[in-house]
Amino acid sequence: MFKNSITVLFIAVFFLSFPAIEKTEASIFKSGGNIHISRLHQIDDDLYSFGDDIQIDGTIDGDLISIGGQVTIQGEIKRSANLLGRSIDHSGTVNGSLRACGQIINISGRVGGSVLAGGERLTLAPEARVERDLNFYGKIISIDGMVKGTVHAGGEKITLTGTVTGDVYLEGNEIEILPPAVIVGNLVYTSPNEIDIDQSGVNILGDTEWLGKLEDEEDNSSSVQIAVAFSMALAAFLFGWIAIRLFSNQVNAALDQLHNKLGLSLGIGFIGLFVIALCITVLGLASISALLGRVLIASDQTIIGSILMIVSLLLIPIVSLISVAGGVVFYSSSILVSLFAGLLITAKKGSGNNSPNLLALLVGLTLTSILFAIPIIGWIICLLVTLTGAGAIFLGFKATRKTAPSKIENKPTSGSQ
Repeated sequence: MFKNSITVLFIAVFFLSFPAIEKTEASIFKSGGNIHISRLHQIDDDLYSFGDDIQIDGTIDGDLISIGGQVTIQGEIKRSANLLGRSIDHSGTVNGSLRACGQIINISGRVGGSVLAGGERLTLAPEARVERDLNFYGKIISIDGMVKGTVHAGGEKITLTGTVTGDVYLEGNEIEILPPAVIVGNLVYTSPNEIDIDQSGVNILGDTEWLGKLEDEEDNSSSVQIAVAFSMALAAFLFGWIAIRLFSNQVNAALDQLHNKLGLSLGIGFIGLFVIALCITVLGLASISALLGRVLIASDQTIIGSILMIVSLLLIPIVSLISVAGGVVFYSSSILVSLFAGLLITAKKGSGNNSPNLLALLVGLTLTSILFAIPIIGWIICLLVTLTGAGAIFLGFKATRKTAPSKIENKPTSGSQ
């Protein structure tokens, strides 16, 4: 649950906050190695800051959006704060909501709204005060301050010693409720073991409910895996059947490559995997560059921002097309190898145009599904099969441009002898 929430946090906090740039021309943009807003400094609007070390000691009348290595707030944010950094420390005042994502997050100040945070180590210090709800999702979580709303927390280890006036919902492998914890509402938690609560030092005014360790989900995991595997196999069979009917020449050429150039196919597959990974990386960088270009244009750095936007908008459709095409090739690769293996097994059975090939495809997919299910070794087989099949598809496509197409026969090759 908490892993998905961290993903939602990334999307909600940062990507949805940037459209606000278009709403105002008075926003302040600061970037560089070290950014310091002193105690004597007051910013009358929103502040967008990007740097290695960002320290806010003054007053921000609007929202704060900060992305940096270290983000420290000791001053006052009149509205909300959206923070992304390796280490985040808030000991000042945020009158609105605080949304943060980082490796280490420490909140020891006041938050007038709600808190939504995700990271590795999250701490709400004893002196901290959250006026509304607290949502913590990470690995190690400590809730020692006051929360005047509801608490939702998910992590490996959760410790609560603070005061919560609302309900508390916890999900973790290790949960501790220690003195002088006070929970005015209900306590609902999910963990492998029931919590041993010290009744002499912990006050829970509502009901306490242990949901166990989600045994129903664990019991259903095997049936879910079987259903998923069957669905994937059926989808692969239908995809292979369509490919045989519509792209017989290309499939036939790729089968020839598997028979005659198996080693070369594997090598080309490795190269293809590298190219696709490079394209996906470039796509991510281009998307970030386009976003940064938009920010720079809004901050009056029009020339640099326009250059970034132009380059990004040229690269995004190109690398997207290559990535999608590569994804189709690599998805088809294991189906092609399954067909090849099935043709080897059923080479002496029957005759005809389509039925033997569909039978071979079914037999081959069954064989590869069994091999892929073997622990550890199955992953190695899957990788080799995928790379080899992808390389054969690349070589087969090249071959179809040089030679006349031919129909798929009931053998793994059509002219290898």
